[in-house]
Amino acid sequence: MKPTPTTTTTAWTSTSAFESLITVIFLFLFLCVGRGRGRGAELFCVPDFAGDNAGSGDPAVGDHLRPPEHRALDLRRRQDDLPRHPAAAPAAGRRPRPRPHPQPHSAPPHPGLVRPPLLRALPHPKTPLDKHSVSRLLQESSASRHHLLSCLRKLKALVSEGERNRRCVESTPGAVEFLASVVASAASGDDAECDVAIDVLASLKLSERRIVEAVAEKNPEFVDALVGVLRRPYYPSRAHAVAILRSLAGALSPARLAALGEDLFREVVRVLRDRVSQQATKAALQALVELAPWGRNRVKAVSAGAVEVVVEILLEGPERRTCELALAAAERLCGCAEGRAALAGHPAGVAAVAKKALRVSHAATDRAVRALCAVARHAPAAAVLAEMASVGAVAKLCLVLQSPDCGDRTKERVREVLRLHSRVWRSSPCLSPQFLALYPPPSSSSSSSSSFS
Repeated sequence: MKPTPTTTTTAWTSTSAFESLITVIFLFLFLCVGRGRGRGAELFCVPDFAGDNAGSGDPAVGDHLRPPEHRALDLRRRQDDLPRHPAAAPAAGRRPRPRPHPQPHSAPPHPGLVRPPLLRALPHPKTPLDKHSVSRLLQESSASRHHLLSCLRKLKALVSEGERNRRCVESTPGAVEFLASVVASAASGDDAECDVAIDVLASLKLSERRIVEAVAEKNPEFVDALVGVLRRPYYPSRAHAVAILRSLAGALSPARLAALGEDLFREVVRVLRDRVSQQATKAALQALVELAPWGRNRVKAVSAGAVEVVVEILLEGPERRTCELALAAAERLCGCAEGRAALAGHPAGVAAVAKKALRVSHAATDRAVRALCAVARHAPAAAVLAEMASVGAVAKLCLVLQSPDCGDRTKERVREVLRLHSRVWRSSPCLSPQFLALYPPPSSSSSSSSSFS
């Protein structure tokens, strides 16, 4: 029996319809992919790797996967699509000027070809200072008194710039002598010129030999000019003057040092009393130490009140170096009878000196022991010996004998003084039994007057 035509026609129709549908779908996909940049790619989310149409709304390609020039192009396109202000719109009948767009596939410019931003012009380097420039500046200041102050200020600015300029000014012939002459001539005249000149002179940090050659020998009145500077109320100039005086004290001849007037010591003591600065205090103490051994300078310093000021400095608890210098000054001043009497007569003189022994340094201990032994040996009054026992000076001397840090010479000096006054100090109620055990046994040659007990 033959198949019915109805069944055959129905099967063929279904197959043809299915094949036609498949063909249409493939054709549509082929057209969309072939166009690549049409609306079919947007509908099917086909990634546009070329970057022409890929924007911030492209779901297939993120902004971080696109090159920078493509993202900049999108920004330009978005700015062009924004509505303009009516005043900025082109007039009717005029065509807007086309704006050039960068090519999407153009390579970025080479970094070396990019024009750098405008930079601030670099300052022209300064010409290094030489001796000729310093000499010309000194000649200008010497030629006209009116320009002296301005030239001195220029010289001060040059010296403060660095070590090289300082050495250049120092080595220039006549520069140091010129500054010393300005200080000597302006000490009783213009204060500003003298202040600037002594500031420059102190900034040069001259050696002792150079100071003697350029200052003391060629300007004999320079030391007297320093006394005038020390009398001024301007603290920086006083500090510079006492620093120069310290250098002069270690370089002048003994005859020049012995001939110094009492006014100089009075002004140095006033610098210590006014506490001008820490450096000025050290310089003044060192100047006293250097000046005291010559002639009657000890008596001059004691008359100016140096012992009282030194004791006040010790009572303030200064730093190590200042304490060492103060004890050295006290030991030097105790080399005369006036100095020992002033230290023993001060209510806290013996106690202040004894307190610093074995507390600061070996040098401070040695200086304190020397001062105490000088007072005990050469001023053995009953009140002085009793005060030394009551304030703890005798106990401190006993501890010095047991200290391993003290030298043999210092211990021998202490042992001699303790044996000298053993009858007085052993019977004193102020000396505890533990210190009596450290007390050295009396020698057969040592004896003490019974009037002291």
